[in-house]
Amino acid sequence: MIKSKLVVIAIQEFYAKKISTQLRVIFGDIVSVRAMTIKDLKSNVIGDDEIVLISGKLIEPLIKPFIPKDTECLIIERSINFYKAKELLSIPSGSKIFVVNDTRKNTDEVVEELKQSIGRHEYIPYYPNSNFKGKIDIVVTPGERAMIPAGIKKVIDVGYRIADISIVIRLYELLGIKLDYSIICKKYIKSLFVLSEETQMDIEKNRINSSKKYMAKSTFKDIITYSNEMKKLIKVTKKFALSDEPIHIIGNVGTGKSMLAEAIHNYSYFKNGPYVSINCESRTPEAMEKELFGYNDKGIYIKGLFEIAQNGTLCIEEVGELTLEAQAKLIQFLQEKRVYCAWNPLSIPVNLRIITTSTVDIKKLVNKGLFKKELYYLLTRMICIIPQLKDRKEDMEILTYKYLRDNLNRHDIKFTDDTMEILRQYTWDGNVKELFNVLTYIACSEKSIITPEDLPFFTKAWNKDKKDNNINNKYDININEIIREIEKRGFLEESLEILRVFLEGKKKHCSYGRATLRQLLLQREIVLTDQQLRLRLEILNNLDLILVRPGRAGTTISREGEKFLELYDSLGTKEE
Repeated sequence: MIKSKLVVIAIQEFYAKKISTQLRVIFGDIVSVRAMTIKDLKSNVIGDDEIVLISGKLIEPLIKPFIPKDTECLIIERSINFYKAKELLSIPSGSKIFVVNDTRKNTDEVVEELKQSIGRHEYIPYYPNSNFKGKIDIVVTPGERAMIPAGIKKVIDVGYRIADISIVIRLYELLGIKLDYSIICKKYIKSLFVLSEETQMDIEKNRINSSKKYMAKSTFKDIITYSNEMKKLIKVTKKFALSDEPIHIIGNVGTGKSMLAEAIHNYSYFKNGPYVSINCESRTPEAMEKELFGYNDKGIYIKGLFEIAQNGTLCIEEVGELTLEAQAKLIQFLQEKRVYCAWNPLSIPVNLRIITTSTVDIKKLVNKGLFKKELYYLLTRMICIIPQLKDRKEDMEILTYKYLRDNLNRHDIKFTDDTMEILRQYTWDGNVKELFNVLTYIACSEKSIITPEDLPFFTKAWNKDKKDNNINNKYDININEIIREIEKRGFLEESLEILRVFLEGKKKHCSYGRATLRQLLLQREIVLTDQQLRLRLEILNNLDLILVRPGRAGTTISREGEKFLELYDSLGTKEE
C-alpha cells in the first residue's frame, strides 16, 4: 500500500507546524500532512497509513513505542533556509561572522553548512556559555535569538532550520510520486519563500507581544528630583547600570525601588532584552521556586523566569524572602551563569543581569542564619540606597503637582503655602506611595485650593501634634550655631532682612524670585548684586531657613527660619 499521509512530530508545536507548512507547499493536495508534539502521543494516535517524520534523533526513543510496527519513520535532515540567508551575500567578503545556536552540535552543523553553501566569510561557532572576549559585530542564528550575547550590533536571523531537500526527495520515493528533479527543486524553493514570509511575520508578532509583556516602563528621566541626595544616587546608579554586575537596591516601602530597577534596565546594555520581575514576599516558597526555575505540569514544561529573562534583566524583589534552597541556586547562577531547569537534568547557560531589592538590611538576615553569607557578598557589590521622602523635602512640590497632573488629571489644584509646608514636614512612613494615596484622596474633592483642613484626618492629626510639640519645644534650634555660620561670611544683618522679607511675603501667601527679592531689599536700603544675593540664599538654604522652589514657584521662609527669627528677635529684646 502506498501511503499518502505524513505526520510531523517535534518537541515544540511551533517547529512541527513550520515543517508541516513546508511539506504542504511542496506536496500540495496529493498528501495529507499533520503536526504533533511529544505530549500529544498516546496509543493508536498514529495510523498504519502514515509516514512519521521526527524532528531529531534525540527524541526518537520517546516516540518509537507509539509507532505501529510496519510504519515508516524518518529523521528530518535539517538545513538553513537560504532564502533568508541571502543577506550574507551583501556583507563584505571575508567578514568574521559568529554562529549562535542552542547546542554545540547544532552550532557546528550550521557552521559547516554555511561554509559549504555560501562560503565568502569566516564562520566562528559561538557556543553556549562561551567565554570569548573579542569583538563580535555580526551574528547569524537559526531562530535562537535568546542565546545571543547582549550588545551585538547586527543579527541575521535565518529562522528555524527546515527540512532538507534530501528528505523531500526521499518522501517522493516513499509516496511513489514520480517527478522530474527540476520540478521538485522549484517546489522546494517555493517552500523556502513561503516559510521566510511566515517566519518574518512570526518574529514581528512575537517581538511585539514579548516586548509588551516583559517591558520596563520607567527610565531615569522619569525620576524627577531636586534633591542632592537623589541626584548623587542617580549619578552612581547610571555607572552601575553600564556594567553586568548584580545591583542591590535598598529602600523603605514606597521609596521607588521598582522604578529605579526599571530605569537601570533601560539604561543598560540589556535594554533590548526582556525585563522580568518577581516579588518573593507575595509567594509561597514552592510557588517561588517554580516561577524562577520552571516546572513540569503533566508532561508540559513551563519555562522559569531565568529562561524568560534571557539577554535581559531579572529583578528579584524582596530577595530576603528567598528560601535557602533557592538562594543556593542563585549562588550557582551568579558564579557559573548557568541554571538547572525542570526539563533538563543538565544546567543550561543563561545570560542576564540580576537586580535585587529589599526593605530590610539583608546583612541582619545573614547574622540570623536566614540568608547565605556567600550570596550576600555576591549581590551587594553594587548597592543603591534610596532616601526616604521625608529626607527629600525639596521634591515635595514637584512630586505633588506632577502626580495630580499626570495621573489624576487635576491641573487645577493648588496648595496654600502652609498646606504644602505640612506635606513637607510630615513623616511619610509609606513614602511616595503614601503621598500618592493622600493626593488621590484630595483629587476626589471638588476644591481647587487646598488648605490644611482638606487633608486626610491622619495628616491633620499629625499636624496638630506637630504644632503642640513646636509650642512645647519652641526654641529647640541651635541659634548660636546658626548665627556663627552666617557671621563667618559677614552678612548676618542682610540675612536677617532677607528672612523678614520672606516672612512678610508668607503672611500674604507670596513667595519671591531673586529679582523681586532684590527690589524688596532695596526698599530696606540693602543693595546686593545678583551673585551676592545668590550666595546668601544658598547659605540660608543649607541651614534649612528657607525653602527654595523650582521655576516660578519662588522661595519662601521655612518653619525653621520662622523659629530662628522669632528666637533671635526675642533674644534681642531681652538684651535691650
